[in-house]
Amino acid sequence: MLGQTADNDRVGLPHVETTTGPVAVGGRTINLVARTRAITAGRAPEHVLAAWSRPLHVEVLDADGRREIVKVRDYHRFAMTAIAGAAAACFLAARVARSKR
Repeated sequence: MLGQTADNDRVGLPHVETTTGPVAVGGRTINLVARTRAITAGRAPEHVLAAWSRPLHVEVLDADGRREIVKVRDYHRFAMTAIAGAAAACFLAARVARSKR
């Protein structure tokens, strides 16, 4: 298995696009769209063990009927990596400080 790559579309978690809304604000209709991945114990919706959602985009429909899609940047992975890096740096600094005593 070493050196081989996996096709993540077949092996990975199933995902669906979910929406929240529509919400009417100031003559515009807004839909929030996210990609949701879930671990299930069966095919029924009540068998979901865990679910994760990431924002994809916001759909805005004007009163004139024009549709605009606004991409949403997801900074979650960057933030989690930064927090883990800061925690590791603090841990190493504490070990170095203890070893100097």
